[in-house]
Amino acid sequence: MRVSRRSSSFGSGSLVGRRSSLCNKDVERIQQIVQRRRKPSPQLVFLAVAAAPVLALYLTTACRHLNEDPRPLFEVHSGDLYQAVSLFIAVFIIQLIFLCILPSDDYELRLPSGDKTIINANSFISCLLICLLYIFGASLKFYPGTLMYENFIYICALLSVVAIGLAFYLHQRAASEESTSDPFLIDFVYGRELQPSILDIDVKNLITQRLMLTFWALYILSAVWHSYDIRPKQPSAFYAIVTLQLLYIARRQWTEHLAYTNLDAQNDRAGFYRLWGVGVFLLMAYVSPVSVLANITKPTSSASRLLTWGLVIVNLISQWVNSATDLQKYQFRASNGKMKIGETDPFFISAKYKSENNEPAVSLLLGSGYHASCRHLNYTTEFLTFLTWTILQKNSPPITYLPLAVVGAVLLYRMYCDETRCLIKYGQYWIQYCNKVKYLLIPGVY
Repeated sequence: MRVSRRSSSFGSGSLVGRRSSLCNKDVERIQQIVQRRRKPSPQLVFLAVAAAPVLALYLTTACRHLNEDPRPLFEVHSGDLYQAVSLFIAVFIIQLIFLCILPSDDYELRLPSGDKTIINANSFISCLLICLLYIFGASLKFYPGTLMYENFIYICALLSVVAIGLAFYLHQRAASEESTSDPFLIDFVYGRELQPSILDIDVKNLITQRLMLTFWALYILSAVWHSYDIRPKQPSAFYAIVTLQLLYIARRQWTEHLAYTNLDAQNDRAGFYRLWGVGVFLLMAYVSPVSVLANITKPTSSASRLLTWGLVIVNLISQWVNSATDLQKYQFRASNGKMKIGETDPFFISAKYKSENNEPAVSLLLGSGYHASCRHLNYTTEFLTFLTWTILQKNSPPITYLPLAVVGAVLLYRMYCDETRCLIKYGQYWIQYCNKVKYLLIPGVY
C-alpha cells in the first residue's frame, strides 16, 4: 500500500505510511456489503422512472404559466407539433454535421476497462453557430423568435423519445453480447456500456452535451423574445439570469473534456438515468429560473439591483471554482502527479485497483489545492450556482423553488453514488483518502 506525498508542508506525523485502524478483511467485508446495496430495488426504480417525467412536466408548466388564473397543472399541448419536429430535426442534423466537419480538440480518455478512447471536443463552436443561425433566421422573419420557447414541451418530448430509444437500443446490443443477472429494469435504467458509440458518435456526449446544452441555449434566447412580447422592459434580475446561464453553457462546452474527469461521468453508463435523466430531466429543471422571470409582469417580483449584483458575483465565483476544481484534477493526472500546486508538491494517494479487465491499475487521488477542502467541491459549487439563479426570482410563488430541491436531491444522490463507487473500487486507499480529506461538501462543516 503506497501513500505518496511530495509536499514538504506536511510533517512527519501526517498520513505517510499511516494505516487505517481497519484491517484488510474488514475493508473487504464493507466493500461486499456496499456492493450488495449499491443498486436500489426494481420496485423503487420503477416508481422513480414513472414519477420523474410527471414531475419534470409539472415543474416546466408551473414555471411557464405563473400569470394564468387558474394556472394549469399540465399543458401537454404547447406550441405546434410540426414546428417542433422541424426544429428538433434541424438541430439534430446540424449537430451531426458540425461534429464531423468542424475542427476539434481531441482528448484521450482512459476507460475503467483500461482501454483508451479519443473524444472530439468541438461542442462549443457548434452550439455557438447554431445559436447564431437561430438568431439570424428569427431576425429575417423566417420564423418567430419565440419558436423554441413556444414548442419547448414538444422539444423535450422528442428528445425523450431519442434518449429512451438509444438507451433501449444500447441495452439490447449489450444483452446480445453478454448476459447479466440483473433485472431488465435495472440494466435499462443504469445502462451497461460506459462510453458507447454508434457510427463513431459518442452517444452520451451527443445527448447530454451537444443536444441538451444547445436546446438550453436556444430556449434562453427564445425566452428573451417571449419576454419582450409580454413586457418590453424586464427587471435586471432577468438579464442577470440570462447572462449567467449562457455563460454557464459556454463554460460547460468550452471545458467539454473536463466533464469526463467527473466521478459520475466516469462511472454512469449510458442508460435511462444518464441519457434521459441528465439530457431531459435536468434540462427541464435548469431552465425554470429563466421561465419564471420571462413570464413576470410586475416590476417588484424580482430581486433588487443590489441583491442582483451580489448574486451575480457569487454565481461567477461558484462557476469559476467549479471549473478550476475539475481542471486542477485533470492537469494533475495528465502530469502523472508531477504538477506543483501553489508552488509546492501536492499530497496524493496512489490508489491501486483492478480494472474491469482485471488488470492492475493506479489512480492518483489528489488531496491538495481545491481537493484539500472537501471531496465533492464541484457538487457544492454546482448547487450554489443554481441557488443564486433561484434567489434571483425573489417573490415568485413557492412552487418555483421546487426545482432547487430537485437539483439538490440529484446532487446528493450523485455524491452518495460516487462515495460508494470509490469505496468499492479503492477500498483501503479510499478510507485513507477520507482520513485526509474529511469533509464531503462544505469545508469544515460537512
